[in-house]
Amino acid sequence: MELMVVAAILMFLLVIVGILVIPRNIERARDAKRKSQLEEYKIQFEAYHTDKKRYPPVEIMDTKDDCGSQNLSPYMDRILCDPATGEPYYYQVSEDGQHYWLYTNLLDATDPAIYNIGCAAGCGPDNNGDGVGDYNYGVADGALEGQDIDTNDPSSYCQCIPGRCGTCCPGSKYRCNADASGCYLDLSCTSGN
Repeated sequence: MELMVVAAILMFLLVIVGILVIPRNIERARDAKRKSQLEEYKIQFEAYHTDKKRYPPVEIMDTKDDCGSQNLSPYMDRILCDPATGEPYYYQVSEDGQHYWLYTNLLDATDPAIYNIGCAAGCGPDNNGDGVGDYNYGVADGALEGQDIDTNDPSSYCQCIPGRCGTCCPGSKYRCNADASGCYLDLSCTSGN
């Protein structure tokens, strides 16, 4: 009888661990794949730019039908898409083709990479109209490397949010002024405040 009780407790603990741990590990694995794929794009986009003197057009990956296609051949054997949704990553290129931005959302909101690139308060375009970028992770062209990704959005996407730090201001150490007409340096700014 005691052996059955111990076995039941162990089974219960295994089920609880499985419910709590396995989904989180799956999320982290998918996030690792997202980051890896964006880094692969970054490498191949730079090779494309070296050859063609501009970054690829948006049309290479603007619909789900483009996923898995050879639209970027010979630079990539297939267009890589989000491992969970199967949707293409959000890709934007400047009109002159000299800058690009590639965004996704990581499911693990505690991933340090989100904070390292300045996307804790959101970055990228604001398609849902809430005044905050819709994505929390991204890469940009080599000319912009080392800057917060939230400073790299095309200016048409930016809306200064009064009192907020780093939201379409030139970096996470800048705060939008009260009337949303500009930004000022504020060293007390931290991501998301």
